[in-house]
Amino acid sequence: VLAYVFILVLPIAFLLLPLALYRRRWLGASLQALCAIAFLWVVIDTRAENRTSEAPPGSIEVSALTYNIGDGLAPPERLIPMLAEADADIVALVEVTDDVAAAINAAGDDFYPYRVVRGAGISGKGLLSRYPVTDYEWLEYNPGRPDLRVQLDISGNDVTVIVAHPPPPEITRTGVEDREGTEAQLNALRRLVAGRQGPLLLLGDFNITRQHDVYTEIESAGLQDVFHIAGSGFGFTIPARLQALRVVSDRLAAVRIVPVARIDYIWASEHWLPLDAWVAADAGSDHLPVMARLALLPAAP
Repeated sequence: VLAYVFILVLPIAFLLLPLALYRRRWLGASLQALCAIAFLWVVIDTRAENRTSEAPPGSIEVSALTYNIGDGLAPPERLIPMLAEADADIVALVEVTDDVAAAINAAGDDFYPYRVVRGAGISGKGLLSRYPVTDYEWLEYNPGRPDLRVQLDISGNDVTVIVAHPPPPEITRTGVEDREGTEAQLNALRRLVAGRQGPLLLLGDFNITRQHDVYTEIESAGLQDVFHIAGSGFGFTIPARLQALRVVSDRLAAVRIVPVARIDYIWASEHWLPLDAWVAADAGSDHLPVMARLALLPAAP
């Protein structure tokens, strides 16, 4: 709860700090400065150092990208070229609309030969791959908001990729609360992760920061936060735009702003070595995409 309070409230205090200093209201300025420091402490991911590694001998280097495309904010005419430029081997998309799904399929096999895409707005998802899809399943852990499990054949390795998008928390009079179905969805995903023996990637918008209990629970299930281990920069992905302003004006909603939180993740099982991770190019959504390079380690003899 405190993390959400920091994310929602403290940037305002940070922005008002110059005004307080200008009016020489030193007590208010001091309090706002403390709030700004606390905000940065909460949302900035600290690592001993950023690093870029080479894939070890015998491993398979794979690139992956995850992107919440904003239920229509990232239109096909911007999204398709951005994905082509990013050139990831595996792409996970959430909030896929019907027109984006149609554009992806129309782009054909030269774009991504293996695709599982469902356009449904907020609950829409897709997995694009350069590796063969051997099986897939829509996971109805949260009715009306299914996650996607896909099995890929990566050079003879059976790899599970899950595209997930739990609902954002709801702000009520009593505080910040999970929406109905969220707990069951997350518990089911954790059981699925814990039950898998082979390589696994869990991609998507999880609507959590590192201060959230769910983050710790996902780590406890044996997954690595790839950006936290190997990322460059802060990794902030939201809000890139003020989507809520769409009810007022599409033009206002399209104005780019500076993100202040990281809620979009690439998680990897212990079968992977994170090599590098970064925030990728913008295509118009209220989120920014995250991309990573990973090495699929050879199986133990």
